[in-house]
Amino acid sequence: MVLISFYGHDVISDLMPAFTLKPEKIYILYDIRRCRRSDIKNLKDALVNRISDAKAVSVECDSFSVKSVHAAIAKIMMENKDKKVYIDVTGGPELMTAAGCSFGRERGAIPIYLDLDKEVLFEVYNEAERFEAVDIKLDDYLMAVGARQFSNSHQLPQKEEYDNICEMAEYIFDNLNAWSRLEKFLEAAVGGDEIYEFCISRDMFDCGYENYRMVEQLLDKFCSLGFLVAKSRVDYEIVNRKYKQYLTTYGIWLELYIYINAQKYYNEVYLGFIIDWDKDETVKSNDNEIDVIVMAGSMPVFISCKTRKPEAKDVCEVGFLANRLGGSRARSVLATTYPVKEAGDAVNSIFSRLKKFDVGLIETKDFKKKKAGDIFAEAFKSTKTER
Repeated sequence: MVLISFYGHDVISDLMPAFTLKPEKIYILYDIRRCRRSDIKNLKDALVNRISDAKAVSVECDSFSVKSVHAAIAKIMMENKDKKVYIDVTGGPELMTAAGCSFGRERGAIPIYLDLDKEVLFEVYNEAERFEAVDIKLDDYLMAVGARQFSNSHQLPQKEEYDNICEMAEYIFDNLNAWSRLEKFLEAAVGGDEIYEFCISRDMFDCGYENYRMVEQLLDKFCSLGFLVAKSRVDYEIVNRKYKQYLTTYGIWLELYIYINAQKYYNEVYLGFIIDWDKDETVKSNDNEIDVIVMAGSMPVFISCKTRKPEAKDVCEVGFLANRLGGSRARSVLATTYPVKEAGDAVNSIFSRLKKFDVGLIETKDFKKKKAGDIFAEAFKSTKTER
């Protein structure tokens, strides 16, 4: 079996038909004026990495010339005259795809189309002939866009820790002022690599009795859930290196909370994901870090977590990273402890910006009223599959 496809910068359209059919040879028609040669190489690498016995062949032609497209299709059909040939019309430049489909069909190729909403690949002129689409994994996306996972910026929790982490996170969300004071103190007190013990008292804080009492209650909660050990009323020890990271990183509890809850409903969920676009192991950039990635089927959803009032640039950043990695069909969501909806949807409000840029919203307070699955589903639904 042979597959002809038209390159169009859409990762799903470029990969899913081939992954579903598993052809022995894949021809990729492209116009060098519309892409880089490295784009085609990355796509070929992703295809043969997943379909190990397939051969990917790139064919350059002029997407604005029917004659050029016809010549490319004619050559491919001649080379494979004894084989079943499918021609994918899901993506690619419009003229190239239309001309290629028409000419290819005249010479025996079978046009196919990917219905992403129904996750079905079907023959255009015989819809009864259908194939259940094969999901794309995050590694496929990374390879197809010339990127890879550099590292996880966070130490991942074990499943047996999930309940305690979520309970602690919810307590923190209700006591953010106390958490801000305590986290700043701990960051300075246990900043060294092997420092896990600290002494804390009211005179170390510039706050009143009631505010410090809330810090003490927060310490008690950390102890009761196993993150700290109290050696006396003022002396404490952090249990391990992982919990030290959790106790000295202000925003990590929201990221952990979203990560853990998303795993109840989705198979592929990643936390603190750093992307290396240049494949250079010596380079790390905070600009390339995505707090949580969820693969909803073959749809990548990029979630930015903010334990504060979101700003306009936060909306732009998550949208940019989603589009850069996942292409036009990727989705982006902003998760926050701040009551964005309560602040209203005035022209310059964050809520109005989210709607304008098709970025979904998750507010932590909603987890007290709704099931986590419904919250994620609503947030994903409020985004668009195409930008």
